[in-house]
Order: sequence, then structure tokens, then C-alpha cells
Amino acid sequence: MCGFEPYYGAATTEQLPYPGHPFSARIVLHLIDNVLQTATGTGYHLFTDRYYTSCVLADELLKRKIHLTGTVMKNRSGLPAAVKKKIKLKQQETQAWVYGLYRVYKDMTI
Repeated sequence: MCGFEPYYGAATTEQLPYPGHPFSARIVLHLIDNVLQTATGTGYHLFTDRYYTSCVLADELLKRKIHLTGTVMKNRSGLPAAVKKKIKLKQQETQAWVYGLYRVYKDMTI
């Protein structure tokens, strides 16, 4: 673990930077900024669950040259229409959005 921020309710939310962004993005950006102050190197890649994953977070991380991979909720604001579109996947198919490219990958084994 490189960094953590205990949550104390509104007191935590109010002291976070980036007040124009949603809380879920603000906490991740705050932690990333703390890690980048002490970490060296390049090629960072952050993995998030659906609560934290958003286009806002992905854009801000890309500005820091950090890539983001995560599941996303379809009702998340700012998602491209192609991601929100309901499609029926067959067994072994995966839906992905990669830097503006939308694809359904077939026969992927995990």
C-alpha cells in the first residue's frame, strides 16, 4: 500500500482538492497525487472498481500519464453513447471502450 485516506464523512470530503469533480474522482486523484510525490518511474496503471471508474477520472489520470482500467456503471454521467447502448453479449464475449474505440471482443479466455 502506498497511501490511504480515512473517511470521516463531510470533514474528509471538504478537505479534498479538485472541488469541481465528483467525490469518487476527488479521492482517487488526491491519493494519486500523494503517491506521485514520493514514487519514481513511469508507466503507472490504475485499476478501479465501478464506484470509482468514470470519464472524469480517466481524463485527469491521462493528464498525469496514468492509464485507467475499471468496470463502469452504465448510468455514470459523461459516458459515451456507445458504452450506454444495451447490447446482448454471447458467452465468452467482452465489451470494451479503449481511448475512444468501442469494440466487442469475441472468444476471450481468462
